[in-house]
Amino acid sequence: MIYYIDLCYLKIKAVLYKQEASNREEEDMTENKNAINCAGVPFVPGGMTLKEHVEGGILVWNPAMIKPFLFKEQRRCGGILGRKLLELYPLRSIQAVHGNILDFLLENPACIRAEWNSLVFLDPIFEAYDKSLHVRQLIREINGRYHASLLWLDVSMCEIHPVALLNEDVSM
Repeated sequence: MIYYIDLCYLKIKAVLYKQEASNREEEDMTENKNAINCAGVPFVPGGMTLKEHVEGGILVWNPAMIKPFLFKEQRRCGGILGRKLLELYPLRSIQAVHGNILDFLLENPACIRAEWNSLVFLDPIFEAYDKSLHVRQLIREINGRYHASLLWLDVSMCEIHPVALLNEDVSM
């Protein structure tokens, strides 16, 4: 009789333990639904190859992490060619927002702030079949939806092309 009661107690305890573990996993998933894996390969548009990408770690989404930024060369009359801008400020020397974050924003448009329209994401850099280089730009359509457009790096990047940089003042 004592063994039967102990066995029932152990079975109940095992079921409760499994349920607690399942609940903890669900909580972890809920807490991390805004986690962005910046170590993975971002979306590569058709006809393009990945030329350069700086891998990062896991970032938890926080809108304050993105800082629209204009380099002094972009503020000059006529701006600066995107290719020249990247020669002056290579990806590894600036805190460019990872392309994976752009992918996250396109999947979660409610996270996009209106002032981020036309924001240029310098990471990653894509190469087309003709060896021309491109980056992606966040564009708001007239119907309010967002998409990423390719921006050729042989065009002038001026004040209408703010660059997405990681805000160093925000813990990630």
